[in-house]
Amino acid sequence: MNELNDLLELANKAFDNADYKKSLEYFDKLIFYYGDSVELYNNRGLAKSSLGMYDDAISDFEKVISIDPKYINAYNNIGLVKHNLGKYEEAVKYYSKALEIDDNCIQAYNNMGLAKHNLGNYKEAIKYYTKAVEISPNVHTYNNIGLIKNDLGLYEEAIEYFNKVIELDKNYFKAYYNIGLSKYNLKLYEQAIDYFNKVIDLDRKNIYAYNNIGIVKQDLGMHEEAINYFNKALLFDKNYSKAYYNRGLSKMELKLYEEAVKDFDTCFELEPKYFAIYYKRGEAKLKLKLYKEAEEDFTKYIESNSTDYEVYFYRGISRYKLSDYRNAVMDFEKVHNNKKANILKIISKIKSIFK
Repeated sequence: MNELNDLLELANKAFDNADYKKSLEYFDKLIFYYGDSVELYNNRGLAKSSLGMYDDAISDFEKVISIDPKYINAYNNIGLVKHNLGKYEEAVKYYSKALEIDDNCIQAYNNMGLAKHNLGNYKEAIKYYTKAVEISPNVHTYNNIGLIKNDLGLYEEAIEYFNKVIELDKNYFKAYYNIGLSKYNLKLYEQAIDYFNKVIDLDRKNIYAYNNIGIVKQDLGMHEEAINYFNKALLFDKNYSKAYYNRGLSKMELKLYEEAVKDFDTCFELEPKYFAIYYKRGEAKLKLKLYKEAEEDFTKYIESNSTDYEVYFYRGISRYKLSDYRNAVMDFEKVHNNKKANILKIISKIKSIFK
C-alpha cells in the first residue's frame, strides 16, 4: 500500500509540475500493478490530453464511464477534449450528460458556456455562465461574461462584469486588461491607458498591455511614444509579430519608410499569413519609389481575397509609375469616389494610346 501511495504521489507531483510524460509513465505503472480504478484512468486521461494524445485520452475517460457511469468528471473531460479539437457541438453533448448527473456541477456550466460562446450562441452562453455564478461566484465566469458583452459591443455592461472580477480578486490582471479594451472601444483613451498600466503593475512583462498602450498612443497621434511602448513589448518578447507591425505603422506616420519596411519584413518572417503586411509594406515601398516591389506587395494582398478596393488605387499608382498604363487603368476603374484616381485613369488612357 505504501508503494501505491508513493507512486500516486509521484504521478500527481509530475502532473502538477507539467511533466505530463513522466506523470503518464507513473499512471501506466499504477494501472498495470493495481488494476482498474476510475481515479487512475481519469488522471491518466488528463495526462494524455495535456500531451495532445486526444484519442487515447478519450479511451481512458470512456473506460472510467464503463466502470462508473455516474463519474461526472469523465464526461466533463471528454467534453474538454472535444472542445480542444474544435468540436464544440460534440463537447456540448458531454457537458449535458454531466449536468444530467448533477445539475449543480459548476464546471459543466462553465464549460457549456465556453462551448456556446465559441459557437457564437452568446445568449445561451450567458445563461450557463449565470447559472455557474449563482452556484458559486468566481472570477473566471464573471470575466467570461464580460468578454461576451465586449463581443456584443456592450462595453459598459462588460466593464460591470470585469469589476465584479476585481471585487473578488484585485490582483486578477486579466480583468484590468479587459476593462482597458472596453475603455478603448468606448474611445476613453486615457482611461484605457490607466487600466493597461494597472496590468503592467501586476505583470511587468505583459507584452499585450505594452502593445495596446502603443496602439492607443497611435490613435492619439503620439507616434514616438507609441514606438517606445512597442519597443518595450519587444524587449520582453522579440518574436511578438504584432509589435513589429504596429511599430512599422508608427514609423510610416513619422516618414521613416525604410525602417517601417524592416519592421514589416520581420513581422512577415514571424507570421507569413498576416496579409495586412503586404498592404502596408507596399505603401512604404511606394513612398520609397520602389514601384515594382510595391506592385508585387499590393498584388499579393489582393490575391489574399481582400475586398479592400483602396489597394487598387495604390497598385494603380505603382503601375502608372512603371509605365504600365493599361493595367493602371484597370486598377483605377475599381476605385470609387477618388478624384486623383479619376484623373490618373484619364491620363493613363491617353498615355496607353501613345505608348
